[in-house]
Amino acid sequence: KVRAERRFSNRLALISSYTWGHVIDDRPGEGLASQGGFTGFQDNTNARADRADADFDVRHRYTMSFVYQLPDTNYDGLAGHLLNGWNMNSILTLQAGRPFTIHLPNSSIRPDVVPGVDPVASNQGPDNWINAAAFTAPAGKFGTLGRNTARGPALKNPDFSVVKDFQINDDRKLQFRTEIFNLTNTANFGLPNQEFGTGVFGVISSTVTSERQIQFGLRYEF
Repeated sequence: KVRAERRFSNRLALISSYTWGHVIDDRPGEGLASQGGFTGFQDNTNARADRADADFDVRHRYTMSFVYQLPDTNYDGLAGHLLNGWNMNSILTLQAGRPFTIHLPNSSIRPDVVPGVDPVASNQGPDNWINAAAFTAPAGKFGTLGRNTARGPALKNPDFSVVKDFQINDDRKLQFRTEIFNLTNTANFGLPNQEFGTGVFGVISSTVTSERQIQFGLRYEF
């Protein structure tokens, strides 16, 4: 993990952090069964064959947050009271996609790998995340595809807020906030359907963050 911090200087404070992680286990469905769609070993007599990246393995994660105090104007009186003392705040999160396992419908059996065929769809998108031609159903045996060999979409989420404190006296103040969640209105998709051989294989039908939301708040402190 690498972290950089800039304390208040020229009205700006900033924290930036990058984390590289790698989690390996042999417990299919552990922790994220609701996203993975199934649990269980392909071969109950060979748990080692399911040793792979954990369902919750996130290889890269970057966060950046800042607070910026907007410069005061030259206005006095009511205008200065309204226009001065504003702060801007933001948090940006970038995260690599989570792994998932391709398997046959209602089964922990995985398909065979077709050599030389890229499992990533050439026109990859929510409607076509996996190249079905890269796999074939196994014939009376366990599939050659490993556990958690595919990765879902990355996550990108910026939040932003503007805050102003109105000092009433030494003991009381009124705070006004405007908060914008998912500022860029980015669609952060969940994991695709992982059941090889079905009509919806490789199709993503859910998101993991909400659409852009704006809220206003007033807080009285005394």
